[in-house]
Amino acid sequence: MKTFLLIILIFSINISWASDKKNPSLLFNEGNEYFESEEYEQAIAAYKSIANDGYHSAELNNNLGTAYFKIGKIAHAVLAFERAILLDPSDKKIKQNLELARSQVDSEIIEIPDFILVRIWRGLSSFLSPLQWILLQIIFAGLLLLSIYKWKFGKTENERLKGFVSSTPITLCLILFILAGFTSDNLAHQKESAILMQSVDLKTGPDARANEIENLPKGIKLKIRDQIDDWYKVQLINKEEGWVEKRVVEII
Repeated sequence: MKTFLLIILIFSINISWASDKKNPSLLFNEGNEYFESEEYEQAIAAYKSIANDGYHSAELNNNLGTAYFKIGKIAHAVLAFERAILLDPSDKKIKQNLELARSQVDSEIIEIPDFILVRIWRGLSSFLSPLQWILLQIIFAGLLLLSIYKWKFGKTENERLKGFVSSTPITLCLILFILAGFTSDNLAHQKESAILMQSVDLKTGPDARANEIENLPKGIKLKIRDQIDDWYKVQLINKEEGWVEKRVVEII
């Protein structure tokens, strides 16, 4: 009997807790209303409440970023827009908002882009997932075995010639697909990117007493390369590397 009453009590508490939570769509509309009335702090609170409950969308992050931008919290705005882009890379409005927010970051760091052929190769490699590249590799490996078989054991000279001729382009395609698969897998598992949330000094090592390389402005984008204790090894957009404390960055 006591066990039954305990179950009823727990069930009642769960129902009460669930009923106290607002519907995400209602909270989103509430945040939009606050935004329209220029109550940006309240809008941010509503949007963050939705995110804290585990709901994420490009539109939510875009609205959150816009609200942060309106009150001058540029680093927070950049972070929100970057997260929105991850969820919807094709949205032109979000891209424009991100560029506008980035233009407000007080940074003199000049981006050094990768070599154009490297960018093209990465773009082609990311066109398919690592698993899809593996499937192509299996298909072309089978075709290569078939062409070799025809070349070696064809019944006629013409069949053996076709097997020999076809084996060359198939081999080249197989090599390209293997390389593309490796590149796609590396891109899928590359180190995370982050936004610097406050201005700090870039250090030569993971120690507060390490030498300073330069002062970094808040709002810039970093690539996480490594971590030791409470420190991240980061790479800037100009390829320079150093160390910053974990507490000053937010993973995108």
